[in-house]
Amino acid sequence: MDLSKLPRMGSGRTAGEPSQEQPQSGQGEPPPPPVQVPDHAPASVANRPWIGEAWLSLAIGAIVLFMQQRFLSWLFGRDFGWIAQEPYAGSLYFINDLGLAAFGLALIVDGILFFLHRPWALWIGLALTALATILNLYSFIRTYPVYGAQIFPAIAVAIGVYTALCQWRFLSAVSAKRQMTNV
Repeated sequence: MDLSKLPRMGSGRTAGEPSQEQPQSGQGEPPPPPVQVPDHAPASVANRPWIGEAWLSLAIGAIVLFMQQRFLSWLFGRDFGWIAQEPYAGSLYFINDLGLAAFGLALIVDGILFFLHRPWALWIGLALTALATILNLYSFIRTYPVYGAQIFPAIAVAIGVYTALCQWRFLSAVSAKRQMTNV
């Protein structure tokens, strides 16, 4: 079977038509010209891929803080209808609420500091995220024997570890970039 009579894919020729361009023996077809794909993203966004991380951190932090009505009411001295025998500040609910509120606040501060994109700001964000993650891990471990696995502190620990790893990666990239420009 002669494969040269078969049509090439995408050429629009049928099997019986002769080709207009026959490659010379020993020479391949010239490579197609490179396709220029326009970049429609503004330069300010294209050069700053970490902006998405900052907005995501701000959004998740705000959502987590809005979930902590009981803690925020206690913090600002408002009556929130606590009817248990023990005081709220001494209960396991307080530890759980404190951990999540600290995590939400850390994510919001981290999102704001991400926009600065300075090494000192990234270090502060990393420290706050690590502290809030450790507090939520403590909350999870402390409340587990009494209430079982609490899903929100567990999610906060998972997101906190991810956020800390992203911060470390960005911090390493910024430090490497600064070292390259200083050399």
